[in-house]
This record gives sequence, structure tokens and C-alpha cells, in this order.
Amino acid sequence: MKYKARFKVIAGAAVLAALLLVGVAGCNLFDDDSVSPRERVDAFMEDMNRSSRSNIRSKHIHPDASDYSTLSTSYFEDPFPTDQTYTLSSVNVSGSTISATINSSDGAWSGEAIEFRTRNDGDVAKIIRLTIDGERFVGRDL
Repeated sequence: MKYKARFKVIAGAAVLAALLLVGVAGCNLFDDDSVSPRERVDAFMEDMNRSSRSNIRSKHIHPDASDYSTLSTSYFEDPFPTDQTYTLSSVNVSGSTISATINSSDGAWSGEAIEFRTRNDGDVAKIIRLTIDGERFVGRDL
């Protein structure tokens, strides 16, 4: 008798666990598509170090940036040639603003102040303003 009762408890627990697993399987508990301001800047810099800049505007720039519609692939290639490597140092994150210094492998950028301001597009941070040494490079004056 003890074994039948124990078997029923174990079988009941297994059925309950299976039902919970099926119920949770459709949820995106572990699939977070949000992008923080820091993650956006890191992804932007990674893409700036690629030979193709074709996705910079659509992937990284907020559609509300004042010059969004005029930003082309070549816009980024003049000040940031594709044959160079770009890095950030002294990165400081304050809410939706990331400030740092930028350096390039050829020395054209050598510790200039760079500031990214982001705004969420849903739960994804995108760059709405980018300034280098205080001069607006992308986006609106805020």
C-alpha cells in the first residue's frame, strides 16, 4: 500500500512538472530582446570596425534623430575610414548618456571626447545624438 501511495505522489508530481514545462515553453523567459544604452554603443563601435557600414543607420540610429533620413553609408566613412580600428576608453554611463574618449589605429582620433545620447525605441536603446569634441555629428540638439 505504501508503494502505491508513493507512486501516485511521484506520478502526480511528474504530471504537474510536465504541465508546467509545457505552459512555460511558449514563454520567452530567457529571450530578452532589449538593448541597453551601453550595449547599443558597444554594438555601434563593433559595426564601425567592419568594412561595410550599410546597416549603421537602421540598426543603431534612432528614427527620431533630426538627420536620420539624410544619413547614408558614406556619411560615416569620411570621418571614420573603414581601414582603421576604433576604440573607446574612459567610458562613463549615466542613464541614457554614454561619454568616452575615442581613438583610432592611425591616430586621427586620439583621445577626443565622444558622447552618445540614446533614446528607447520600444525597449531598444538607439543613438539619437552623437557628438565628438562638442560638435554634433548625428542627431538633434537636446
